[in-house]
Amino acid sequence: MKMFMEILNLFKRMYCIDEYEKYTFIPNHENINMLLKEIRMLNMKLDSLNDSLYLDIIRDILYHLVNLPRIWLLLPGFYINNFFTKTFAKGIVLKNTSILKMKIQDFRKYMHFLKKYIDRGNSLSFENLYMALYILRNVLKILYRCRRDLIKNILIEVEREMNFIQVKMRDIDEYKDIYSEILKKLYYIDNIQAIENNIDLLLHYIKVDIRQSSFNINSRDVSIILKDIKLFSSNLFSKKIYTNVYIENIPIFLRDIYFYPNYTPTRFILNKAFDGIVWINPFIKNIDKEIYILLLAHETYFGHHLHLNIISRENIPILSKIYPYLPFSIIMEGYGVLGEHIFSKMLGEDFYEKVFVKNYYIRLMRAKCDILYHKYRYSDKDLEKIFPLWVYFKNFSKLMPGYWLNHVLGYQLLLNTLSKTSFKNYIEYMLWIGSLGTISKNIFRKNIEKYFN
Repeated sequence: MKMFMEILNLFKRMYCIDEYEKYTFIPNHENINMLLKEIRMLNMKLDSLNDSLYLDIIRDILYHLVNLPRIWLLLPGFYINNFFTKTFAKGIVLKNTSILKMKIQDFRKYMHFLKKYIDRGNSLSFENLYMALYILRNVLKILYRCRRDLIKNILIEVEREMNFIQVKMRDIDEYKDIYSEILKKLYYIDNIQAIENNIDLLLHYIKVDIRQSSFNINSRDVSIILKDIKLFSSNLFSKKIYTNVYIENIPIFLRDIYFYPNYTPTRFILNKAFDGIVWINPFIKNIDKEIYILLLAHETYFGHHLHLNIISRENIPILSKIYPYLPFSIIMEGYGVLGEHIFSKMLGEDFYEKVFVKNYYIRLMRAKCDILYHKYRYSDKDLEKIFPLWVYFKNFSKLMPGYWLNHVLGYQLLLNTLSKTSFKNYIEYMLWIGSLGTISKNIFRKNIEKYFN
């Protein structure tokens, strides 16, 4: 039990959550060596465990934590978001400035480290770094209105760094070699060529009109839609959801990143029931209303909120209840798309053919454009000609490259697996997936092997 808590605390520290939100880990050589030593010692303790599947889960988590510093270096934007932007954003309402002062100091140390890292000729995504600094700058601009004395200099420094990185972005063409490493280490996605071929094959058979209709987003309409979705879900899953999802407008500094609704739980360790938040972007105009309803189902009572609440009620070890855990993204997003599939079928075959298929086409094109942008270096302008909706997705793709692949791969994995099992219906299957916890696709496959044996 003590070892499990050590691993849990290490996870919290590296994801900068709960009591470690104020903590900053500078990924320099000395700190990474200390971290790897700590993980090696934990791996040595694992030999005393008997449960082979749970042992696999722990090794899976530790493998991810070993890879995380490398991800921080390849994707400095991912690092900045976790260790700085969240705290500065909270600083907008914080009365105590000591945390902000400490974070400003840490940010300067980090940028000093990063400059040295770049000067030594190391590879990283400058686009990713620029996007994170863009978000951070927007946060600091808001903070500047009430903390001018504290924020002025750091805001100038961030803008100076953005100008420097813009120049670098013109000269660097090596990011395409980083993309496959990011996919493998962050999401356990390999064989990108086979994925490309599969996406192209699916797109060949789907023909849809992706023109948008005139639905403008507001919290009142979303609230009415969510009540109906919750009622459908409660009837279908025998009232498995006892908690609520609340609506918030996306912070203004993220409005160019998250165009579609986005869900977050109010807990990171899913050891008890919790409410959720769905973030909506009121700046979006003229979106397809039926697709928006489907996206809300995905984020809430047929997808993420349902999934994570089922996990919270399961009698499984605490290390199977951790969020966010990025290797879990394939299962989590696949579950959300499977939830869309079920919800669409409930609304009738016409809704499924018209709305679900159209939205799945958008997901396929989004994944294809992510690959074209990062692997083949297509420009945003070229991609918007191929797929006009790329304008909504391009900034998030720069911030979290490869994430758009999770929806497609996860849905295919879960759907293909269902066809080979003896579950009577989708409902039984979705409840069973929830009982496994926050696991990667590798552990999911081992659970399937165990199921068949």
